[in-house]
Amino acid sequence: MILLERTVLDNPEIPARVKAFLYALNSYTNRQGEARVRRCKIARRMGRCVRTVSYAIRFCKEIKLIEVHDNGFHRAMSFKILCGTPTQTKASTPQGCNSCKQKEPLRFSTNVKKGSAQRRLSKQQVAECNVVVEDMANVLGNIARNGRYYFKIARDVPENIIYEALSWVKESIYDGTSRSPSGLFTWHLRKCGIPI
Repeated sequence: MILLERTVLDNPEIPARVKAFLYALNSYTNRQGEARVRRCKIARRMGRCVRTVSYAIRFCKEIKLIEVHDNGFHRAMSFKILCGTPTQTKASTPQGCNSCKQKEPLRFSTNVKKGSAQRRLSKQQVAECNVVVEDMANVLGNIARNGRYYFKIARDVPENIIYEALSWVKESIYDGTSRSPSGLFTWHLRKCGIPI
């Protein structure tokens, strides 16, 4: 996994589904930004169809965000992300340095059985998700009714997107333009390419 450049992720001219494709592809990459994966697997991770993935691949190739070697439609493709910086190798990272590790989303899947989310996660991951849920409840309210939904979002969506959406909702609340904070929050996540 590599660190994607903020200039690419913050660019309003790049569609949200292409940014979601880059996040999903990044979850399969090694430290040099290379991946070998099928289109259907990326589509499953994104919660979108294969056509959307093909569109995102064409878009990224045109503006030179990725390099692609196609091995056929039903075979794995070789990708190299050009719009990111490689992470440090294990040899150069000091032992016990948790701040160097980047937290990645566990799943983009929307099909989750009741109670299975907590069995899949370690205790530390559940605690981290609960912190994000508390922050969401402070802004959006009604944790008793929407607690499972908030937990699912905290588990599946990258933290930077969640906090970006929450700050956007807070701003609209302070301006007095928000009637439904949770609706605005969901809309902003969808705008960022997260299937909810």
